[in-house]
Amino acid sequence: MCWATLLKSRVWILEPDTRRPNYELYNLARPGEQVKFVRKNYKTQLKMFGRDGWGKMAIIGCGANDARKRISPQDNLSFFANTPSGFIKSYKRLLDALSSEFDKVCVLGFTWVDESKTAFKINPLDEKLASSFMNDRLQLFSNALKELCKNYQNVEFIDAPKFDISCLCQDGLHPNDKGHGLIFETIKWAAEDFLLNKD
Repeated sequence: MCWATLLKSRVWILEPDTRRPNYELYNLARPGEQVKFVRKNYKTQLKMFGRDGWGKMAIIGCGANDARKRISPQDNLSFFANTPSGFIKSYKRLLDALSSEFDKVCVLGFTWVDESKTAFKINPLDEKLASSFMNDRLQLFSNALKELCKNYQNVEFIDAPKFDISCLCQDGLHPNDKGHGLIFETIKWAAEDFLLNKD
């Protein structure tokens, strides 16, 4: 079960009389997409599910694909999907927008990958393409993102939990049930702190 589903289940079992009234939690994680996808599409989610006058919290888990290297084996070509500066520029545009529309925004850092499996991964949808995910580059992007979040009063960066091989699917990239459980345990306090009535 993915961390977003676990979080949704956790929110719903909170006692109704302990929750802050008229507040909602939005999951803006988009596996397989770059930051620009979330920036272009989050308004659709708000339009479809948002309620006027309700407070809103967003949790963002995206951007690892900005750090990957794209490879075309047939042409012997490779290039990065984004540069660190390009990534931060794109994420800044997203946070500028979200910080003005949401009461609270939490940004999740990137998890560890098994480089023995991710250094060269054939695209399952197109065998002519491949990708490379490396921990040093993921950490570089994550550190830059952490610094960016410090510029916003209502944005909080959450470091990803420590992973090992037992936390990953066979592809060495995506979290398995154990990995999703660790992510959930890492971020649930932020949602509870926001949604619970502290008065």
